Formats: sequence, C-alpha cells, structure tokens
Amino acid sequence: MTRTTCMTITVILLAATSATGGGSTTRFIPLSDLPGGDFSSFATSLSSNGTTVVGRSISSPPDGFSQPFEAFRWTGKEGLVGLGDLDGGIPDSFALAVSGNGAVIVGLTEGGPPFKWTQAGGMEPFEDGTGAVTFLRPTAISANGNVIAGTGTRAGGGNVMFRWTQPTGVVDLGALPTDHPVPDAITFDISNNGGTIVGGSLSTIPDVEPVIWTESSGLVGLGDVPGGAFYALGEAVSADGSWIGGSARTTFGTGRDEGFLWNENAGFVFTDPQRGENGESVVSALSRDGSVAVGFDTNLPGGAMIWDPTNGRRSIASLLESSGIDLTGWLLGSARDISADGTVIVGNGINPDGNSEAWLAILPRRGAPVPAADFLTMAILAGFVFLTGFFGLKRA
Repeated sequence: MTRTTCMTITVILLAATSATGGGSTTRFIPLSDLPGGDFSSFATSLSSNGTTVVGRSISSPPDGFSQPFEAFRWTGKEGLVGLGDLDGGIPDSFALAVSGNGAVIVGLTEGGPPFKWTQAGGMEPFEDGTGAVTFLRPTAISANGNVIAGTGTRAGGGNVMFRWTQPTGVVDLGALPTDHPVPDAITFDISNNGGTIVGGSLSTIPDVEPVIWTESSGLVGLGDVPGGAFYALGEAVSADGSWIGGSARTTFGTGRDEGFLWNENAGFVFTDPQRGENGESVVSALSRDGSVAVGFDTNLPGGAMIWDPTNGRRSIASLLESSGIDLTGWLLGSARDISADGTVIVGNGINPDGNSEAWLAILPRRGAPVPAADFLTMAILAGFVFLTGFFGLKRA
C-alpha cells in the first residue's frame, strides 16, 4: 500500500529536518516502516538527544504461522534502516534501547542470543561469558553506551536484574528477598550515567514492588504504592536519576494500572487526578529532571499522554492539533519515550491507512511559543522536492 503524494512529501520534508527539538515550531513525523512485508512499525526507545529512534518493523512475508520482525534504527537523515539479524537469515530481531547519542543499540533475536549493535561493528551477540546469568534481556543503556542493564536468569533459577560494563562484564544485581522458591525481578530503565537502574521485583507473594538500584545503596524496594493491590513496577527513571515513573495496580479487582512518579522527597505523585477510578494509565518515560512524563492514559483522546506538574496530564494528539498539526485519520495510542530536554517524543499509533506505525512529535522548548507549522516554508520545500525529482517517491 502506497501513501498519497501529500503524505510522502510531508514525511520526507519532516524527516530531513533535525529531530532535536528546541525550535519554535511543533512537528509530527510518521516514521514509515521497512520494505518487504506488511506495513507495521513499533518504536521502543529514543536517544536522550532526541535524534535516534529504535524498535521493530516487518521486513519479510510471514514464515509459516509466525511473522518475523526486524530491529530498526531511525534518524532524520537516514530514515528507517533495518539492523538485520545475527544468523544472516530472515531477520527476526527487536531493538529495545538506544544510547544517548544513538550510537549503541541493544535488543533481542528470536531463538538466538541478545545483541549489541554499534555503528562500527554492526550487530554482535551480547552474552555473559561467565555463565552465571543466562537468557539475558538487555533493556536499557547509559547515555555514553558504556553501561547496559537488563534482566537475566540465574544458573540456579530465578530472574534477576543485571548491570554490564566492559571491565566488569555482567554483574548480578539480584532481586528483593522473597518467600518464593526463586527470585524474580525485571529491569526497565537506567539513568544517563548508568548509576541508577529501576524495575520491579517480587517480594512477599503475591506482592510486586518498584525497585531502584544504585552503587551506594544496592537494590531497594519502594514499598506499596498507596491504594489497591500491592503490585507496581518502576518503568522509567529520569536522566539524572532523581525521579522514577511507572504503573501501579491501585484499584482493587479491576486489573487496571495507574501511572505514578516517585521521588525520595516528594514520595508518590499520580498523573491521574481520579486515581484510576476510570480507565488506566502508565508512565513510560521521563525527561532529564523528571519534570515531564509521557505514557498513555485511556481517558485521553487517542491515549498518548504527556504530563507535567503545571498542566497535569494532557493528550498528545490534542496538544499537536492545537498547534496546527493535521492528525486526520491518526490514532496516537501511546508515547514510549522522551528526550532529555522534554521536546521530542516517540510513540506508536494507527495511521490513516489503518496500519500500526511509529511516530515522532517535536515540541518547542518549554516557555517558547507554540505556533502552527510554517506552511509557507513547507510549500517552498515541497516545490524543491518536486524539482529535484522526489515528487514521485513511494513509501519506503
């Protein structure tokens, strides 16, 4: 299925611009997908400088009853580029996290080891040479790419959090003490300097609590989030390590989650003023200082959410439309990540053709005006694209 000429030009023009935010114009960039299979792309992570998106996309026809996905890397300059697979066959890989400058990516392969991708070396296996922690699932990278965190399985059983550096290799960070026969913990995010790692851990059955790891304190549970069941996960940490975001099961018997932030001084802060009485919400990512959070909230149009202490929770779709962005036919379902400065957001949704597609939203700096897109400039650029032969381009 091809895009209309108008959409093609818009994507090309917007993708060619810098995605670092900080301007005075609000922009919305559909990220397209990889060629070779059904149209589908899903973003998981954004570099902290806002220039690089990673995730997965379909790049080949179905293999029997399964549908392989290929890890991708997107930049404004290169667009969506597949990262391949470790065995050289039909790609079946999934990028989960990217470093602050976009130079290092980690993720998983189907039926094989996890991978680490660099611009110099391409995709290489990421494994624990000691064998103490197996089945590694790397899910977070520090800003400089030198620290990787994730979840692994101990040789004796049970899931634990891990931290990797080149000098130390994989270090078992453990899990909270539990009356379960084996430990059970999961890692979600890491601070820019690699010194703070967050996730969730089983404590007393069936309690699950958000956890934070630092070099000075080790693994510490945050206890029960007020209200509802004793079940919560730390899914995001601010770049400076001062705030944690996540979701908690705060309404009994509903199975719904409620987005929260936590700080050592402020305690738990909730994004939903109704405290999860209607719908559910999750905080998926935080800006550098934790002053901006993104995720989803089913009470908001589309679902994709942005939150800050001044404005509270807002629909990202509504925010973009109020700035002059035409989202006709789009459903912005969730926001997955945000740049350190809080001006670039990556998320997933359904495009006007009914296909799953990753998207990027670029907001002005906080405090700057939020004008509509500069349509005159876009028209001039569109004319340039026509003259240089790109007018007939089809969707990649």
